[in-house]
Amino acid sequence: MNALPASPPPRRFGAYVRRRRATGILTIAPGEIAFRLDRLFRRTTDVEEVVQTSPDVVVVYARLRHAVVIWLEGRDANAAVSAGFSLSRVVRELRDAGFRPHLQRRWLWMGATGPP
Repeated sequence: MNALPASPPPRRFGAYVRRRRATGILTIAPGEIAFRLDRLFRRTTDVEEVVQTSPDVVVVYARLRHAVVIWLEGRDANAAVSAGFSLSRVVRELRDAGFRPHLQRRWLWMGATGPP
């Protein structure tokens, strides 16, 4: 029996949603990446969750900040999720869940302005 790889546990991260700073829970699962906003930010952005099911995911590595950002394109809103500092871990988790990460290396990341 071929079991699916275990999904990484959900983790809390910061993000930009509709050009506003927010925090929430990022979950990477087979076929779906979801960023569920905390209650306060759900009210200020009118967005409860940003879900991407498209297999192509933009991952930006900001060299000067040593930060990794995942750009999610949801149906009703987009999110730039600051996914920590381990580029290899983020790419591995995305690939294990069936996504195709497209890596872009930048000197800086301009969070709320969208993908480079």
